[in-house]
Amino acid sequence: MAFKTDETGTPILLFLGKKDGQGQIKGERYARRLKKTADGIVLKDHWDHKGKAT
Repeated sequence: MAFKTDETGTPILLFLGKKDGQGQIKGERYARRLKKTADGIVLKDHWDHKGKAT
């Protein structure tokens, strides 16, 4: 499992799978969708399955 984060440290990409010989993760990829108000209150927060990670 590996995360990529935005500038505030919030996870926005998730990779689930196994690492190959070159360090790439082979498995599934998910993207986080955040909707915030202008003052930073989270309105919606969910993960979308984006398919295979290669």
